[in-house]
Amino acid sequence: MHSRDRDGRARCVQCAPDEGNDPIQIVIDVVATIDSALPREVVTAAGGILELTSDGHPGREVSAADASARGLLFAPTGAAIMAAGGRLVTTSNAHGYAATTESERMPGISVQIWRLEDLALVKTLGLEAGPRGEENLGPLAARVMRRKPFVYVNTEGGGLYASDSVQTDVATFRLVFDFGTGVLGGGAALTPDDRFYVVALAGRNRVAALDLADPWNPKAVSSVRFDRDPADSSRTRRGGPNTLVMSADGTRVAVSDYTVDVPAYFQDGDHRVYMLRLDPTTGRLRIDGAFVDELSGEVGVDFNRTRWPHGETGSARPKGLLFVTPEPPPAPGK
Repeated sequence: MHSRDRDGRARCVQCAPDEGNDPIQIVIDVVATIDSALPREVVTAAGGILELTSDGHPGREVSAADASARGLLFAPTGAAIMAAGGRLVTTSNAHGYAATTESERMPGISVQIWRLEDLALVKTLGLEAGPRGEENLGPLAARVMRRKPFVYVNTEGGGLYASDSVQTDVATFRLVFDFGTGVLGGGAALTPDDRFYVVALAGRNRVAALDLADPWNPKAVSSVRFDRDPADSSRTRRGGPNTLVMSADGTRVAVSDYTVDVPAYFQDGDHRVYMLRLDPTTGRLRIDGAFVDELSGEVGVDFNRTRWPHGETGSARPKGLLFVTPEPPPAPGK
């Protein structure tokens, strides 16, 4: 059972209906009836994974299609490597990001496990819905603990799933935390000691931290709001935190306020980048008031500007984030 119907009954997405019809064809027929403008490839086409060489050139390219997982979408989005177990874990977030898409996105519910050495697909797993029936929608960020073979996957539907078996042939995931309805889970990170899990919740305009002292039973310990000016709480801001990245020491978290803008899906923010501070002992989060825009002096760097160091190119929408350490490049051949 991977989801529930509107009456709360278990639904098996890999099982054919009683009348024996192909579930994939049923989905195609229903979608085509509801919205004839929706391209067939949005429903049926499989995404894939691309490996880059050490010098940044395209290497192996592998399709994510899995004939044994009928009825599921294959749209790799998030990825995480479990080096000790020789596995790669990817999430299938949704179909509908193509420029030709004119209808709404179709969210996925699956996670795929790959053999790291040759990128062979090991297994496709449909995440089971919880009591709300939507916790499994839109798997997004996969994160692997450093000290044990343990993987977390969050979803746009508000669920946090965990597995300690992806390195085996009988991998399973189970729901371990529910952030609630409408949270629109986003980027996530684990502290270096595996103690805290930090995640963006665009639908709630917050970034939250969970205590992982018991990995199977995370506990909420802290959150910060992005719909208020950090320097003056009486002033509102649009917010919209989605992407985040953690520094190597686990004490800083950079967050951007923007999700995506494509024909089938629009989730905007105020186009700022913030810096958060994380207490490595308690998990308490706070917005760093010293990280300010160099032009306005306001907390958070505003990308709604006309002039940049490279020219007057207009406003931008911050998405990808990366901490860069001032270390020399490796010696040739290493």
